[in-house]
Formats: sequence, C-alpha cells, structure tokens
Amino acid sequence: MELGDIVGSIRRHVRVAIAILLLSVAVVAIFVVTRNTVRGDNRYRATVQVLIPARSVEDGTRPEDVPPVLLQGQESLALAPPTVDPAKKAAKLTEKEVDDVKFRVKLNETKDIVNLSADASKTDVARRASEALARSFIVQRGAVAGQRTRIGQGISRRNLDLLSDRLAEVEKELTAAGFKPPPVVTDASSSADPTTTADPTSSDGALPVLDLPEDLPVATILLAYERNTLLNQINREQATYAELGVQALTAKAFAEIVERPAPSQITPPVPSPLTPAAVILGLGALLALVVPTLIDRLDHSIKDSKHAALAFSAPVLSAIPSSSRADQASLATPGSERDRAFRALAATCVATDRLPRAIMVTSPVGNIQDTVAANFAAALASMGMRVALVATNAAQSWFVPSTDTPGAQAITLPELLERAHAGRLNGEIPHRLASTDMANLLVVPSGAGDVKMSLDGLPPLIEALSGDTIDITVIAGPALLEDPNATIFAWATRCVLWAVETGEVEEAEAQEAASRLVLAGVTPFGVAMVGREI
Repeated sequence: MELGDIVGSIRRHVRVAIAILLLSVAVVAIFVVTRNTVRGDNRYRATVQVLIPARSVEDGTRPEDVPPVLLQGQESLALAPPTVDPAKKAAKLTEKEVDDVKFRVKLNETKDIVNLSADASKTDVARRASEALARSFIVQRGAVAGQRTRIGQGISRRNLDLLSDRLAEVEKELTAAGFKPPPVVTDASSSADPTTTADPTSSDGALPVLDLPEDLPVATILLAYERNTLLNQINREQATYAELGVQALTAKAFAEIVERPAPSQITPPVPSPLTPAAVILGLGALLALVVPTLIDRLDHSIKDSKHAALAFSAPVLSAIPSSSRADQASLATPGSERDRAFRALAATCVATDRLPRAIMVTSPVGNIQDTVAANFAAALASMGMRVALVATNAAQSWFVPSTDTPGAQAITLPELLERAHAGRLNGEIPHRLASTDMANLLVVPSGAGDVKMSLDGLPPLIEALSGDTIDITVIAGPALLEDPNATIFAWATRCVLWAVETGEVEEAEAQEAASRLVLAGVTPFGVAMVGREI
C-alpha cells in the first residue's frame, strides 16, 4: 500500500477521521477533568522513631542486661494485636478513623531504630495514631520483658525447692552419722552478683575449706562439703529469686522515643496531563489514519475513478455529482452542477469521434443508468443532435411525456420490435416517436406494466432508428446482471456506456459484467461515475 492510497482513503472517509480526532480530544478533556477524582483523597503519614538496643554489627554480641527476646522480632511485636489494639483505644479513634488508619513498621539498617508509622486521610489522625502506637510498643516491650522475668523467677523457685529437699536429705544423713556440721563457710562467689552463678572450680573463685577432724570418714566429709555447697547455692538462688521479683514489678522496656518527623503527604501529586494527553491524541491520529484505510480494505465496492477504470477496462469520461433518490427521477435543472456535468459527458463523447449511432447505458446492478441515460440524451439534444431515447422498462416512465404525439399515437417499444421483426416499419418511426418539451429529443416508451418483449426485431429496429433523421439512439437498458435481456440490448448496439454509482457496485460485480460484454463482443465506450468519490 502506497502513501497515495492512504491519503485517498482519508479523503474518502474524512468524516470518519474527523470524528475519531474529535473523540480523542473529548477523551483528553474528560481525562483532565476527572483525573483528580480518580486519584482519590490525599493521605498522610506520621512517624515516630524509637531507639532500641541492637546486637553488635561486628561480632553479634548483645548489650548487657537486655533480654534476648527484646533484640529480635520487633516488627512483629509492633504490629501484634496486643500492641495495635491498645494503641487504637489510646488514640481515641472513631470507628471510621479505625478503618482509615493503616499502621506500618520498619527497622533501619543497623536495627537500632524502629520507625512506627500511621497512614490516614488527616494529619492529626495520623499523628495521634503513630504516637499511640509508639507508646503501646514501648509498654508491650516492657510486658514481654516482665513476662520473661517471671518465667525466670519460676525457674529459680523450682531450683530452691530442689536444693532445699537435697539439703534436708544431707543433714539427715549427717545426723544419723553422729556428726555435727561446722558453721557454713561462704565461697568466693557469694559476694558476687546474686543473679549470676559462679563455677566453684573456676580459677577466679577460691574453694571453701571446712574445719573438719582428720579422722572423719570420707563419706561424712563429702556430705559436709555438699551441705556447705547447698547452703551457699540456696543463698545465691534466694538472692536471684528476689532480684527477679523486683525486675518483674519494674520491668524495663529498653526503648526510648528519639524523634517525631513532621507528617508527610504520601499520596503522589497529580501527574502532568501532557504525556497522557499526547499519547491519547497520538493514538487518535493513528486511528484516524488506520480506520479509513481499513474501511477501504474491507470495502470492495467501486469508490473512485481508478477502481472503475480497472474494473470495467474502460476510461472514466465524467464524474457526475450525486443527488437524492427523488431528484434522480427527473432531469437535471438547467445551469446546475449536475446539468454541467452531463453536458461535459456529452461533449467528451462527441469529442472522441467514436460516438456510435446507437449506444446502451447500463449498470451491473441497480437503476442509476435510468438517470444517466435520460440526462445524457438531453445533453446531446441540447448540443443540436437529434436523439431517440429508448425506455426498456416501465420504471423509466418518468422521462416519457404524458401527452401523445400530435396527429398520431406514440408507438411503444414492444410494438416497434414486433413491426421490425415483421418488416413493417415502413419508415414511419420518427413520426411515431413521442416528442418532449426539449427540442431534438424523442422518446420510445416501454409500454405500461410488465410487457414481454420479443427482441428478435431489435437489430432491424436499431438500424431503422439510426437513419438520416436520428443522429444517435440512447437505450436506457436494464441492469446487466439483473436482466437477461440486457446482454441482448448490449449485443444489438455493440456499444455500452457504463453508469456506476460510487459505493453501490462491488468490484466483483463490475468485473463479471465487463466479462459478459467481452463474450458478447461489445465494446465498452466509457464509464460515467455518479456520486462523490469515497
């Protein structure tokens, strides 16, 4: 497909192209007007930064006195229901605001800053929710630490029970052996932190030495030392139990609010409409090029002079403006554009020096040939030629005069064919044809109703009409593909002027009609295009 074909398609379907461009402009206008509505309401994010202990990045060691449970899983802890639900209540959110607020948690790269955020449609709601979430998070960290401390206290109590039971057994055995235990000797670890457990065999703690008689049995000595150790361990475990009890009451959260950045708008700003508008207009322009071309590709009717000349293998002699269906059943108004177009057609035919004495005007389908034949004959008559216009069916009665010829009744085509076949024309034809208001134009009526005609007399009739008194006979024939008689009329005249209305005749129909003329040995004189090229 060449550029000229695309330009021709756009020119033929310029209304479609303009409609697509206008639709594109309307879409752009709708987009510009409604883009704020589609984007939705603005949303804001308020953040509170909380400092928490973190493991060392270098060696992974944890800070002293910080429970391991507070060094991991902080994001899950911050979004857990025990943290979020109290935060919503503390922020005094309404039911609508509860549905609107969205909580978010994010740790920084070093894991020592927790960013607790709240997204909402209003800045004050976002700020209240984020503050409440931070406070609830800190409280929940303390609760988790306290829970872990109470668990440790329970373990310490169980250890005390075990140690006390063993101490009672040891003292019972010593009493049974008749040995009175010496005073308790405190080991080195007793002066250390009571919450830690020292190894009595370690190098940094001195082993306790009891003042025992040298003649004691080994078993008794061992029981004495075990008793001393149990008493020291019970002392340490009691101190640990007491310390854990205090920690459970005043559990530390190991968290502190360090910064409150100003709330920020998280809804992206309205993007520039230039790029989407350019894309929409570009697509519209592309469719304005593609759609008309596609219509032409799918439409196989004859749309212009180029296609008509190729389909009929004949030159296009004139382009005649289209008219309404009502105006087609009448002669063109003198001086009008249609009248000038038919005069140009007549002049072109005469100028070729090939205009025969008899010519048939027909079309592959339809009845546009009736209008062309009548106006063509009238145009030839206006040029001073004496013309006989032959009607072949009752539908052509609109160009037949309603009054009879003076002195004699106008003879119809069936009667002329019958006389011609019988050899009884007797040179009376010009005097028996119906005259019209236009000088030099005579008409042969087709007869009333659907009259069956015998075309055996057609050749002698055409020969008789081509006498000295008639310059040219114009036959308004039936459609070539719709009436079998049309081929006989064409064969009798040996010359055909095609009448084609743009968009009404398929190329395949035109080619089939042209091939029938070739088989009949008929020469196509030319093509008269009716209507604007599409």
